[in-house]
Amino acid sequence: RLSVKADGRAVEEGVCRLINEAAENKRELATVNDALNEALCRSLSSTDALCLFDPRTDNLTLRRLANLARERTGGTVMVFGGSDGEGYRFILVGDSVKPLYAAFASRVDAHGGGGNTLVCGSVKAQEEVLRALFNELTGN
Repeated sequence: RLSVKADGRAVEEGVCRLINEAAENKRELATVNDALNEALCRSLSSTDALCLFDPRTDNLTLRRLANLARERTGGTVMVFGGSDGEGYRFILVGDSVKPLYAAFASRVDAHGGGGNTLVCGSVKAQEEVLRALFNELTGN
């Protein structure tokens, strides 16, 4: 909250202070999210395919979680962030994920894009449907 005298210099200093506070809060949140991702992935072991659901929706956080899970498992990883009611953002990482994404998107209302090793997007579907579809398409 900005509370300063109504002169140009004070307003400028107050706005700069708020910008710096917001940047520091963002750094702290990233540190907490990274620690949470590390804790979530600590027990993961090698697998061909892994599907994770997380209530967080920040793309950077989800991407970091997907990459860490991929690093730990060596397989294809799909992370969904969000909820059944609001929909999900997703990150799909692996050696060659475009064909998997195409098959996935043809079966549910998913929108996304990316390269051969990472696709991100959004989807409106229930967790149980998404989990079952991922398992079907990856042979889990």
